[in-house]
Amino acid sequence: MRWSWARRADALALATVWSALACGAAQGGTAQSGQEGRNVTAPNTAASSLKAKVESALQDAARRTRRDAAQLRVTLAEAVTWPDGSLGCPQPGRQYTQVLVDGYRIRIVAGTATLEYHASVRGNPFLCPEGQIEAPSQLSPRR
Repeated sequence: MRWSWARRADALALATVWSALACGAAQGGTAQSGQEGRNVTAPNTAASSLKAKVESALQDAARRTRRDAAQLRVTLAEAVTWPDGSLGCPQPGRQYTQVLVDGYRIRIVAGTATLEYHASVRGNPFLCPEGQIEAPSQLSPRR
């Protein structure tokens, strides 16, 4: 297969973006492509992922509590490492993978009620009932 100049330019642009991500631009940094001198900025993916999880949890909490989302207060939103596949919310009678799982913990206060949501990096946040909440691992998330 012969490469056209356009395909080479696309490959160079893709390589530049990959370099930007690998070199820390994923932390909000900037990398510069050598040939064209264009700056490529990668978004802070961990922060944007956490923000999306919080928005999803707020929507669910508003629906469950029948309150406007503006009346809800996020008191905790953090990246965590869960000690196993239960994501800190084991269901009685179920078995879970025994591996560390990166994810998120979100606490929302609605009036006098506190709702705690757990999620993996790839999954949607889910409400963990108060009696089933387990703490995350003491290890730092691997991001």
